[in-house]
Amino acid sequence: MNKEKLVTVIIPTYNRFDYLLKAIQSVKNQTYKNIEIIIVDDCSIDGTQFLVENEILKLDPRIKYIRHTENNGLAFARNTAIFNAKGKYFTFCDDDDLLMPNYIEE
Repeated sequence: MNKEKLVTVIIPTYNRFDYLLKAIQSVKNQTYKNIEIIIVDDCSIDGTQFLVENEILKLDPRIKYIRHTENNGLAFARNTAIFNAKGKYFTFCDDDDLLMPNYIEE
């Protein structure tokens, strides 16, 4: 049994088709491995939904996807993820950010 505490990494996104995959890769490449990744799409209209559903969800079973039916803003998207998080701890990675590989571990 894994004794490391589960950490939820929350990635809110809105119309960041071009950046989202890089942000997710930076989370997947963490040295701390007991994570879940929750992407909350705040009703993007740029193809983000297609990208996530057809490519990103296939990358890693730790990735979960929630899509809002209307744009509610960043705080609402973060709260959606927090209410769906299973981790003992959580942190944020914006859709245009990259985490250093040891960010969660440290």
